[in-house]
Amino acid sequence: MRAVLILVLSLGGPAALFFLWAWAVAIKRERRLKGTLPPWQDLPWTNLLIAGLLLAIAGILSLYFFDDRPGGLLGTKRGAIAQPILMAHATPPAARGHL
Repeated sequence: MRAVLILVLSLGGPAALFFLWAWAVAIKRERRLKGTLPPWQDLPWTNLLIAGLLLAIAGILSLYFFDDRPGGLLGTKRGAIAQPILMAHATPPAARGHL
């Protein structure tokens, strides 16, 4: 089921986003011709910021729902890597074989 969902989203997602973008552009063009488009919406940065925000949210949600590694998103428990490093520096040189 997971593979089917990933396949459908990876193929259907970009197509759906394209049609959503084309619909938004048509509405924007219609409002521009009527003269009812606010000045802040006339810039392309508005669409880019909204699209970037939505994609960032989608990416974070996909990491949350599809990541099944033990230990969370980073794959380790907190302090699991730092603990041996701290222990190695805490032992005296004579105990490590250095004189």
